[in-house]
Amino acid sequence: MSNYSYQDEPSGRRWIIFLIFLMLIGFIAAGVWFWYTQGGLEKANDPVTIAAAPPELEPLPEAENIDRLPISDEQAVADGTLSRFDDNRWLESESFIGTDSEGRSAALRIYILSQDYAWRFGDGSVIEGPLGQANLRNLFSGGDFQTRFCAADSVLAIGTSSFEGPTRLNHRLARSRGRELVGSLSNLRTACAENGPQLLAASLGEHAETSPCPGRDRCPEATASQRRVILVGVDSATGEVNYDEALWSGMRRFEETQQGFFRDFRLADYDQFEVLN
Repeated sequence: MSNYSYQDEPSGRRWIIFLIFLMLIGFIAAGVWFWYTQGGLEKANDPVTIAAAPPELEPLPEAENIDRLPISDEQAVADGTLSRFDDNRWLESESFIGTDSEGRSAALRIYILSQDYAWRFGDGSVIEGPLGQANLRNLFSGGDFQTRFCAADSVLAIGTSSFEGPTRLNHRLARSRGRELVGSLSNLRTACAENGPQLLAASLGEHAETSPCPGRDRCPEATASQRRVILVGVDSATGEVNYDEALWSGMRRFEETQQGFFRDFRLADYDQFEVLN
């Protein structure tokens, strides 16, 4: 009968067995620690809850490939869909109603800087006008715009982008432009007698390929109308309106009844719709 024992094992093999044993202990300890820190004991006894699904918005239609030139400000004013104020620098739409999924409604109005102004191509913070880079504070302050701004319940700043690069870049530009408008408008609130309106940034993303340029070539001058400076004022609201849903429903309804409305702010011409805050 053999008297072989563990002590007879070569020392190298004993060390390997010892290390494997330590590794197993370490894995087990790490697993127990992770389960505990993630609330394993508590979560095991928690009742299962299912979050309520967010209200579904109607799917965004595919952006249209439109081969006609954009409607000019003069034509929009002649059609009666926009009217001018502040020495023709600003244009505004008629008021229209938007309703959220809970039935709460808001009276909305669109404000657009004249076609002399547009976001600089490929830039998320600069607006160019007849004299080059425009001063946002001067564009917003004083005159009838300031009166309308201070009287509003909320103001949504809409960022847009033409084809200025990869789609991901264009989406980032549109978001940056919406947030840049909110930053400038926040300075204007100090001039209001009361607290001023709530400010929200929004993005429509990238405009459809509508320019006369061949293919998807970049053409800043031809696509300037797709980079207009656009705001939505909320004249009044009933309760805590979800402006994401209200603006969506209101715009869709308004577009259906106003076929001649300023074409470069139609949801169908852009590939996104999101309120950012």
